[in-house]
Amino acid sequence: MLTATIHLQVHCGEAFQDLIAEEMENLPDDDEL
Repeated sequence: MLTATIHLQVHCGEAFQDLIAEEMENLPDDDEL
């Protein structure tokens, strides 16, 4: 998940980063814990 997110951020830019940031706030960070 995290690797794919970084890959997409590189290609889509800051606008996509903001979108992911909002999604991450709505989802539990099981991968981070």
